[in-house]
Amino acid sequence: MASKAVSAQGAKIKVSTGSGGPKPITGISKGNPCVITSNGHGFKPGNVVALAAIVGMVELNGKTPAVQYVTANTYSLAGVDSSGFGDYTNGGAATPVAFSEVGEVTDFDGFDGQASEEDVSTLASEAVEKRLGLVDYGGLSLSLKFVKSDVGQAALRSAQVTREVLDFMIELSNGDVASFSALVKQFSIGGAVNKVLTGKVQLTISGPVVWA
Repeated sequence: MASKAVSAQGAKIKVSTGSGGPKPITGISKGNPCVITSNGHGFKPGNVVALAAIVGMVELNGKTPAVQYVTANTYSLAGVDSSGFGDYTNGGAATPVAFSEVGEVTDFDGFDGQASEEDVSTLASEAVEKRLGLVDYGGLSLSLKFVKSDVGQAALRSAQVTREVLDFMIELSNGDVASFSALVKQFSIGGAVNKVLTGKVQLTISGPVVWA
């Protein structure tokens, strides 16, 4: 039986560095996940879109979810349950977030957070009773060979200064994509005799990690 293990070789780390042209929305279906109709949208699973100008189902405005299940004229929004949202009336657009690969990455490690614990014990409890609270997805660490002119690395260094939340994607060799938002907490550079300059990046994840 062939192994289903996914090779780390070929994985790409990408960071948001701009946006593409908006794609008009013609319909939105309530559900989990939420499904959007947009004729000839051209999106692929894992693409991240910024939603705006939607009339009726206004809860979607300002969200930047990942695209998941795709047909020629529809796509679903990963992790978005619109069952309790208002009814879609008209209008709206989804603007694809443009990504640049972070070059020269040698390894990555992360998604190391965990859910918090809530104490729900009462006077009637015979022992401490707990339930899980919100999930903290932790962070992601990257090791790379430092290249000042690399667009992806430059975006990380800039975000460390501006404290801007950036969108990220990890594309695996089998086609799976993880999308998330994060802050750049650290970008350090190191060097040694007879070695190239290296860098270490520490991202702090804000919000969920969505797989498509």
